Amino acid sequence: MRHKVFLSHHSADKPAVEELALRMRRELDIEPWLDKWHLTPGQPWQEEIEDAMRECDCCAVFIGKGDPEHGVLGPWQNAEMRALISRQVTERGARFAVIPVLLPGAERGQRSTLPAFLVANTWVEFRHTLDDFETFKRLLAGIRQERPGAPEDGLPALGECPYRGLEFFDVEHASSFFGREAVTQ
Repeated sequence: MRHKVFLSHHSADKPAVEELALRMRRELDIEPWLDKWHLTPGQPWQEEIEDAMRECDCCAVFIGKGDPEHGVLGPWQNAEMRALISRQVTERGARFAVIPVLLPGAERGQRSTLPAFLVANTWVEFRHTLDDFETFKRLLAGIRQERPGAPEDGLPALGECPYRGLEFFDVEHASSFFGREAVTQ
């Protein structure tokens, strides 16, 4: 089953959202809908966005830095988000998800400026970088409407520094020292 996800974002955040959309496309069961990729030149774009919002299985609402004039939500993003939350409420049995996603550089304190119906949903937070594997895994789990589960085995524990300084590497440090197999044979 393909999970169609509508990506609602402020124009100022488009580069970050497009980067995540490209990563989503690599997943066989995820089909992101991004305006830049799907709007037909010369056609009324509002109608195409409404169609996409109706056909999607869920929505990710991206919150970034925004701009000084409109804040963290652009005017069109605000309209999209409110329509999608309304759909979430009316289709509760269908489990339509609206996933708030905090982008790097955005502040958690900005949540107080957002609608309560959006803030009430469970968030995905890219706190420092878009390259955070576990956070991306949480986003994919939200799109698939499943629990993300525990972190992957083999990854260093959060807070564990892989740099050992002048100390030696031993078998238990193998997960931090890899990638030179061809050179060491």
